[in-house]
Amino acid sequence: ERIRRINTPILHIGRDHDHLQGIFKLAHEWMVEAGKDSTWASFDHPAHGYPFIERGADGFALAGAAFHEAP
Repeated sequence: ERIRRINTPILHIGRDHDHLQGIFKLAHEWMVEAGKDSTWASFDHPAHGYPFIERGADGFALAGAAFHEAP
């Protein structure tokens, strides 16, 4: 029932060696089974909860490598 109410496209992002990777992937699979617009992406990144935007040496926002690789 909760998934049926979702109308927004969802990008599920995992981390290749995260111990919670399975539950993130399962959430994506449930969305697909419900006919929702869901995309899965997984990256090899050392930090849990890594950001897409990082702060550069000059203090301004800088898109990280994951940002450029995301679908």
